[in-house]
Amino acid sequence: MIFFYPLNSMMRECNYNGMSCSAANFTSFISALYGACYTFNAKLKDAVNDGIRYNADNGGMGLLQLQFYTYQYQYVPYVSYGKGNIIV
Repeated sequence: MIFFYPLNSMMRECNYNGMSCSAANFTSFISALYGACYTFNAKLKDAVNDGIRYNADNGGMGLLQLQFYTYQYQYVPYVSYGKGNIIV
């Protein structure tokens, strides 16, 4: 069983090279295999102000730190075998 939640309801914290980021820095798409997916720092072809972040921003090395809330209490025992998020 797969549940879909919007990124802004799951993401508790987002930092890129020590700078705060948000769900607005992610682009969403649907995957037949994984469901709701999000890409960080993607440049859209029709974007005027892309807001792309670079590896050396803020003197960092491209470190993305995320903290998520997993809705574990909504998983049904014996129907779903895992609880969590898939991050690639």
